[in-house]
Amino acid sequence: MFKLDLSPAYFAPVAIDMLDADGVLRTHRFDARFKRLDEPTVVDIQKRAEAKTITDGQLLDEIMIGWRGIEDADGNPLAFTADEVRSVCTKVSGLRQAIVNAWFASLMPRESAVLAEKN
Repeated sequence: MFKLDLSPAYFAPVAIDMLDADGVLRTHRFDARFKRLDEPTVVDIQKRAEAKTITDGQLLDEIMIGWRGIEDADGNPLAFTADEVRSVCTKVSGLRQAIVNAWFASLMPRESAVLAEKN
């Protein structure tokens, strides 16, 4: 049975590899909350991304509406705001791209899981 889920948003995992202070490569994970978009909107965004008429930052402004699992240096949950996303993405090289990649992967979750398993 196919139960249609038309919830307005969903969480998807994001992973980013970073060197810690000791030079050890660590994978950090959190969940991004994305808008559930209809097919024409997704196709439009994909076309703009391929044509490079939308930046990753603009894309995040359109698709991302929350996160969980991100804490500040003291271990307090980091509040989600557009300004905070921009700030964290500016401080952490590669984070913006990791979130964008997670969104694209969330559009085809089974295929993404198969590719991840092969790597």
